[in-house]
Amino acid sequence: MSETRTLVPGSVSLGELETLYWDSPSVALHSDCRPAIDAAARVIARAARGGRAVYGVNTGFGKLASTTIPAEDTATLQRNLILSHCSGIGPALPAAITRLVMSLKLISLGRGASGVRGWL
Repeated sequence: MSETRTLVPGSVSLGELETLYWDSPSVALHSDCRPAIDAAARVIARAARGGRAVYGVNTGFGKLASTTIPAEDTATLQRNLILSHCSGIGPALPAAITRLVMSLKLISLGRGASGVRGWL
């Protein structure tokens, strides 16, 4: 495996994505992403504690969007959301495709618009 590639959301080129696919480098987000990630996480944490309904943060999803989730259950709601997206059917994807998709997700989260918490 080659050196770690530092990803900067908004400036990752197709060539860099190709390198991620073919060369299997480790990846990391640029440290400049941290303030936006942390700020978005604080916004979501406030919403989860607050009394105002915020879709998918302290409400159900889809037809359950009008169902308010008590503050003490929002962590469970978010965990269950992650778990519901962690399953699939059919054969596993090739490692190179999985690595590329996960890198794209990391780049997306690094924009600081998702409210993830912790340092990616």
